[in-house]
Amino acid sequence: MALPPAIAFRHPGYPASARDLLRLSATDGEPAHGIDYNIALVTCGIVACNRWRDAWFGEERDSGGGEEAQDRYRRVPRPENGILPYKDTPYYFFVGDDVGYKYPVVPSFAHWQFPHDGLPDDWRTLQFPSGSATAVTLPEEPRSALYARDQGCRVTGYRLGSDIERLVPAQATGWFEANGMQRYCQLQTRTNPIDDEANTLVLRKDICNILGEGYLVIVPRAGAQPTAQAQTDGQQAAAPVTPIPSTSPNTPTHSNQATYPVIYVFLPDEYGELLQLYHNQPLQPSCPGAASDIAPEFLFARFAWTVLSDKQYNFLRGWWLEYRVLILDPETGERREQDMGREALGHSLFSERSGSSEASEASDDDEEPGENDDDDSPGQYEEPARGRSRWRIPVA
Repeated sequence: MALPPAIAFRHPGYPASARDLLRLSATDGEPAHGIDYNIALVTCGIVACNRWRDAWFGEERDSGGGEEAQDRYRRVPRPENGILPYKDTPYYFFVGDDVGYKYPVVPSFAHWQFPHDGLPDDWRTLQFPSGSATAVTLPEEPRSALYARDQGCRVTGYRLGSDIERLVPAQATGWFEANGMQRYCQLQTRTNPIDDEANTLVLRKDICNILGEGYLVIVPRAGAQPTAQAQTDGQQAAAPVTPIPSTSPNTPTHSNQATYPVIYVFLPDEYGELLQLYHNQPLQPSCPGAASDIAPEFLFARFAWTVLSDKQYNFLRGWWLEYRVLILDPETGERREQDMGREALGHSLFSERSGSSEASEASDDDEEPGENDDDDSPGQYEEPARGRSRWRIPVA
């Protein structure tokens, strides 16, 4: 099975010699390749410091347009089917009406600010369906309660060989605390709020690894509520959920229409197995006796963590350009725009990336001799990485 092509998204404030802002796999659309419009817009918006409500896609005019920048581009409206089609030439991601605006980008996940009270509408209306089995009383012990709530892996439905996985990972504990994420916890007085049930879910061990490497994400999808049955015999044969067209021309919203979590292949594997097995499959339902489920805010934070990992985000790796970035000052907690070259950005900004330890291999071709972008090393705003620290749970 051939890999789907990648769609290039450009920052209009930089020359053609600059790297693409992002390259996203065209994993949606049949038979033509494309990507869900909302996912593409929010993904680019995360990089652009949470600018998705006033953002839009454009493309260069065939004739090159006039001398004015405003005449060089034309808007690309949201397609009726909700899928932004693949094309050989790049899309441009704009913020506001000024096409010449050199908007700032976030340099790493550690500098990304969580958008409290400003989630994209698809994420704000996210609902988690529960299974159809008879409601049960969950155990009081946290680990047992979580395992009973999820009834097995939330991706595959299997119980055997499962772990408990954090959405915001342990190595981002400093970011978690600095952004006040404990407000979304079920038990806000917990000593280690990052271990709260709202930030954790049960996954099979191989899915933990695949999710951690950025191949899979969990995203909202509008439409009919998924009808996956309660887990009794392992993996469920739930029908994929397809995008629902929106009447809004630009913004990533379906108004107050309910959305439901689905598995999304963000980075396809070379064998095409992930697309066949998991793409657009609904998240397995939780136990109907559970008082609450995963918090949408933690799912969105995990999505941003994946977007800003080295496997996806390499825009700032050119040595010959200055980049406009939004930097967090750890002393004051304030953020400021600053134009910085790669050398000024410094090794610390890249070593604190929250992607996988192998992620930097994708950009080894442009590294200075002796430079080591080890994602396992702690950033200046994060606590030291704790490895794959997960609770071990008994097999039911």
